[in-house]
Amino acid sequence: MSAAPPPGRVSRRRVFYVAAFDPAGSTRYHRTFAEEAARSGYDLTVGPVAKLDPLYAEWPVEARTEEGVVHTRHGQLLWNDLVRRWWVKDEGRLLASAWDSLILYARRGILQLGLREAPLLALASAFPVIVSTLFLAIYAGLCLLAYVLAARLAASLDWPWWTALVPVALLLLGIVAAWRALDRLVLVAWLARGMHFVRQARSGVHAEVEARCEAFAQRIVEAWRAGDADEILVVGHSLGTLLASRTVGKALGMEPQLGRSGPRVALLTLGQMIPIYSMTLKDPGFAADYQRLVEADQVEWLDIGTPTDPGTACGLHPLRGSGAETRADRPLHLSPRFHKLLERKRYDALRRRPLDFHFQYIKAADVRGEYDWFGIVAGPRFLGQSSAARRARQLVCWI
Repeated sequence: MSAAPPPGRVSRRRVFYVAAFDPAGSTRYHRTFAEEAARSGYDLTVGPVAKLDPLYAEWPVEARTEEGVVHTRHGQLLWNDLVRRWWVKDEGRLLASAWDSLILYARRGILQLGLREAPLLALASAFPVIVSTLFLAIYAGLCLLAYVLAARLAASLDWPWWTALVPVALLLLGIVAAWRALDRLVLVAWLARGMHFVRQARSGVHAEVEARCEAFAQRIVEAWRAGDADEILVVGHSLGTLLASRTVGKALGMEPQLGRSGPRVALLTLGQMIPIYSMTLKDPGFAADYQRLVEADQVEWLDIGTPTDPGTACGLHPLRGSGAETRADRPLHLSPRFHKLLERKRYDALRRRPLDFHFQYIKAADVRGEYDWFGIVAGPRFLGQSSAARRARQLVCWI
């Protein structure tokens, strides 16, 4: 048996992971974690997933390292039931909502800010509207062309005039199938559904999300008070960063001493989307939650994001527009530099699949680098001791 980790190393960890805007539950995320762990290069054993209550599921992870064995309870804070409630399937309604969201982004100044500081984000925000408009224009052109050609053929064969409408009718019957085929390639609906999420707020407040963050925060405080871990690591991915960060802010409101003694507490945000929603919703609760997070220096906060990911607000400080104080070192920020972590062929293939690229934050890399997902969530070092955190302290590149 390996020796116990030396002082200052993690032997027991609790991970609380908040997924992206995704209707999938813990079963799929557990499967992804286990598959990626097997190719991570680490000596990991991933146990079965257990859904312990409607808001929480977890699975055990054992890592055997040169510095000792690390036992992690990898938990998932669930909100996919809310996502399913807001998961629009009707294409017409979804695209109408994309227009509304884009207009709202323009009114709030988000598009202008994105064009100046995060151009890829601005393009992603407008992408559903641009693609759907081009699609409808091209499809209308195809229908017109089909009618003109069919009308000429009908006239030459002395057929009734209405036969020229048959190919047009067939094209119109296939418009939904054609749109869905295009969407599988360019992922318009994926972006549009995330934008639609904002439209569900009432008076700038997502009451259901607020309540869910309160419940998550209570669970984290209970885990800290239990004291049965060396590190409590809260992780948010994509839109889940909004919930994860507010959860920690609310946990600090419930327990101001959180992380000052007992288990260390840390927050990791991956591919964050926080300012898009704080600037759009204008929820007054953002400022209070995030101000507590800014002031809690005992809680390590590391943000990982790359400007080549169209699904993030990388380039914008996560607290931009929240009403909270904006500091260069809260959070620490680092690019994962996926082009250095992945073989060139794999990296190029991922760049052609934006959704897969966006999920690379929680997958194994081909080589070890400063950002190391499995090293952070299953290895013997605290988040603040990770290579990513040490490098981010050297850069301090916000503002």
